[in-house]
Amino acid sequence: MDFSSVRTIFLEEARELLSEMEVALLEIESEGQTPERINAVFRAAHTIKGSAGLFGLELIVSFSHLMESVLDRVRKNALPLTPELLTTILKCGDYLGKLVYSVDSGCENENIDAQECSQLTGKLNEYLGIQHLPVSTHLEIEEGKLETESTDTKV
Repeated sequence: MDFSSVRTIFLEEARELLSEMEVALLEIESEGQTPERINAVFRAAHTIKGSAGLFGLELIVSFSHLMESVLDRVRKNALPLTPELLTTILKCGDYLGKLVYSVDSGCENENIDAQECSQLTGKLNEYLGIQHLPVSTHLEIEEGKLETESTDTKV
């Protein structure tokens, strides 16, 4: 199997996962939050992040990691899934879809909409209690402890 066919499989899987994420989020919006629906959204972000990492797609990895961190807090009941947060996660899924499409178009690791990325990253960081943290910074969030690779980040 050559690299381009593996990449095609990644793109197809990512699109399917994004579709499943959207379905679960819309079900949460219309029918209510359940652990299964939250886990489905979390797993989609987590799987996209891991698969993107195999291809060095750092923008997708960083952005989906940030989504995953917020969703993990929701899963652990450390963060309530408010209508505002639900809307933010839906927008994040749409943006992640744009990033996947950009890879398919040959523009990998190119921030297709820096303003949207900045706005969504800012919102996600707010939910994590973090300020001024760029999306490209890799986070390790564990039981209230934050470690970053960036030295000039304000937390």
